[in-house]
Amino acid sequence: MVPSLTFISILSVFADLKKDDPNTKIVAKFLKNVLAIIGFGFLIYGIYKLVVDYADFFTLSNLKSFLLPPLFTIIFLPIIYYTVLYIKYEKVFGNLRRYKFLPLERKKNIRSSILRYAHINLNHLENANKIILFKKRDLQNETDIKSYLRKNVKLKQNA
Repeated sequence: MVPSLTFISILSVFADLKKDDPNTKIVAKFLKNVLAIIGFGFLIYGIYKLVVDYADFFTLSNLKSFLLPPLFTIIFLPIIYYTVLYIKYEKVFGNLRRYKFLPLERKKNIRSSILRYAHINLNHLENANKIILFKKRDLQNETDIKSYLRKNVKLKQNA
C-alpha cells in the first residue's frame, strides 16, 4: 500500500510541474482525486475501527502517545528561547569586550545596565547591540550611562 501511494504521489507532483500540456492537467486532477479518495477511505476506516472497537483505542498507552508530543513541544520551546537569549547576550557582551577605549569599570556598568533593562526581551537586547555597535561615542562620552541605556534600550527602533 505504501509503495503504491508513494508512486501515485510522485506522479501527481510531476504532473503538477508540467501544467502547460492539457493532458497533464487531466492526469494531475485525476491523481489528486485518487489520493483524496484513498485519504477519505483511511479516515472512514479509522472512524469505523474507533466505533466498533473503542476499547482498543481508549487505552493509557494511546493517551500517552497522543499527549507526549505536544507536551514535549511545550517543554522544549522555553529551552529554545533561552538558548537564543544566551546567544544574543553573548553577542552583545562580545561586542562590548572588543572595545579597548572603554575602561573596565564602564564596561561593567554598561553590562549591568543591559542586563537590568533588556531582561529577557529579544528586541530590547537587539537595541542594546545596535547601541554598542553604532553609538560608540555615546558609550564613551555619556556621563550617566545607566539612564542613557534605560532610555535607548527600551525604544522601538526602526530596522
